[in-house]
Amino acid sequence: RECSDYESNTDCILKQMADFLMRSFQNINQSEIPQPIIASKYQRRLHICKIIHQTEIEYVDIMKSIELDYVKPLMQALQSLIPILSIHNIEILFYPLLTILKRQEGLLHWIDGTMKEWCNSNDWVYQHDGICEHYLAAFVDIKFARSYENYHLNYLNMLNTFVYCQQQNPLFRSFLQQCMLKPQSKMMHLHEVYLLPITHFRRVNDLFEWLKLETNPNHWEFNSVQRCITCLKDIDLKINKTHEVSSSERILFHLQESIANCGSLMWPGNQLLLQEDVVALKSPKIDANEPRLYRPIEDLTLFVFNQIFMVCRRITVPVPYTKRLNDKYILLSKVALESVTIKNVEKETENAVWIFCLHDLTYCVKFASKISKYKFMSIMEKSQRESLRLSLID
Repeated sequence: RECSDYESNTDCILKQMADFLMRSFQNINQSEIPQPIIASKYQRRLHICKIIHQTEIEYVDIMKSIELDYVKPLMQALQSLIPILSIHNIEILFYPLLTILKRQEGLLHWIDGTMKEWCNSNDWVYQHDGICEHYLAAFVDIKFARSYENYHLNYLNMLNTFVYCQQQNPLFRSFLQQCMLKPQSKMMHLHEVYLLPITHFRRVNDLFEWLKLETNPNHWEFNSVQRCITCLKDIDLKINKTHEVSSSERILFHLQESIANCGSLMWPGNQLLLQEDVVALKSPKIDANEPRLYRPIEDLTLFVFNQIFMVCRRITVPVPYTKRLNDKYILLSKVALESVTIKNVEKETENAVWIFCLHDLTYCVKFASKISKYKFMSIMEKSQRESLRLSLID
């Protein structure tokens, strides 16, 4: 199309492009348009199972790189004149991972055989064991579950040992840099590898949820998929519970060392619910001529456990050769939760409460904010009800 004298060059070019597109769309037949390929449910299930298989392969490969790139060179260095780490530190850092690797290799061997049968089969229903059956067999195995439980129990000890060796040992720091550059490790630091056993079951659980959506309820493996998802959620709950128990024990052990004359805090079921720093107030004299002012006298810390209540005097102690300060505590009173009564102070004094204990022990304390005060009161009320319920059951 030729442009007239009255049209600008831009308008002419746009009109030519519009004419070209219109002619192109008119010449296209409907038969020439490519139709989307809709995969069958069997193909989608096979694709998901391949993703699960590939996830396990990558997981085991990273674990194998720990054995080949870390453990073997460190063990060979022990026989030389310049060892990098001691045998004790090597066992702490890598033995739980090697135990998991041994169990995962057996599971991967079973899945490899199943995937070969899946890829060679063209039928929707076949008589071979599915991929879920192998996971269920692994979950029933006591050694498989115990390897992950031991790993989570030793996780904090592994991290502390890793940080200490990395800070104090220059040979180990350079060794870690060399290992990270190897392609087998996928440029992952050692502390990043430590997170894989914690997050692995969550990734596999998401894939099995996807597999359940693509499985017909009347399919012979539907119940196995459902049981596998249930087992994965139970393992995740056990992992979280193990982590909570280990964290609680570590906190109680630290408090037992920090509080003077507190006795033992490590009995079964004991758990710290709240630790709050407050200021002790001196109540005013009963005299009409003087203003009623509550004066701060000392720093206190309140400890609320699920069965007992403790009031301690807080003392700041400097750490030798450092600028750090640690808090030490002196026990003032230790009573059961049922014997504690809380009452608000006068309106003139905000964020303060009266705490009445046994043996005529009374404390007037002030919190840092209203949120801290009401949080303390709500936790005390809830824990007192729970403690009273347990005592009635016993």
